[in-house]
Amino acid sequence: MKKLLTTIGTSILLAGFTALPAHATTGDFTIYPTYKHGDNSSWILLNIQQGQTVKEFVTVENITNEPLTLNLEIFDAQDQNGTFLINEKPEEQTLSTWLNIDANTIELQPLEKKTVPIEFTIPNNAQTQEYKASILASKSEKNAQNILITTRIGVRVYANVVEPTMAQTNIFATPAFGQSAFFALSLFGFLAAIFYNLIHYIESKKYAKKQA
Repeated sequence: MKKLLTTIGTSILLAGFTALPAHATTGDFTIYPTYKHGDNSSWILLNIQQGQTVKEFVTVENITNEPLTLNLEIFDAQDQNGTFLINEKPEEQTLSTWLNIDANTIELQPLEKKTVPIEFTIPNNAQTQEYKASILASKSEKNAQNILITTRIGVRVYANVVEPTMAQTNIFATPAFGQSAFFALSLFGFLAAIFYNLIHYIESKKYAKKQA
């Protein structure tokens, strides 16, 4: 029965997460993107290229007068009929495996806030599409009935993965570069030969005049 109550309590809290306002708060703590993304201050919105590494930041804030220990997690997510749902199945994680967070646990003093770096590293062979994830802050404690209650809120992440631009492509490893380099070297050799023969012709004419 206790296990059932714990599950129900946690499920209610997670269901509330799907409709959180900007800078969602539990009454004890809050988590939000440190910087705005365009006009959006609630979510992390990225256009990120295959093979690119980008660093983002979230702010975690203790809004109580007591010390607080929070756990930080990252899970893939999905939109279903306008509802943002977290996917915790290990075998179905994609974007969350490309995110690295500095610490899994964070200690906050009363009314303290901390900025936490989140690093995105997109594989070179990642499919070009939009990926979704959630960066979650959670607190676990037992209530008066000795039931463990976990409170979780988070920041949505929308990452649109695109192909790299030409400016960020390693042109030295492309066939086009090999062909253009060969052409440039050939042209340089051809011009050098013309220049050499022209100098030789001018010098020969000068020598002929001296001998006349």
